[in-house]
Amino acid sequence: MVSLAMVGAAGLTGRGRWRVPASVVGFAPAVAIWLGPPMRPELARSTPLGIISAASFSLLYLALVYACSLPMSKDRRGSGSRQPDRVASG
Repeated sequence: MVSLAMVGAAGLTGRGRWRVPASVVGFAPAVAIWLGPPMRPELARSTPLGIISAASFSLLYLALVYACSLPMSKDRRGSGSRQPDRVASG
């Protein structure tokens, strides 16, 4: 699950020709929980418990993808990546 989230994060923050395939593979579990068969009869999407569990899984998975994308972002503020200000010596 974490590996798929990292692939989704790479698709979310990446550039180039692998961005779209990585996004499709990485975000597939969030869609598959709604389209696939239920794991147990109690978790069918026709029941309130099934809707709540599918929505919770999707939202928590998307939060994991976003959390994995933060270290991969190109422009991070406050990470010390800025050049230090030059001090004029005199």
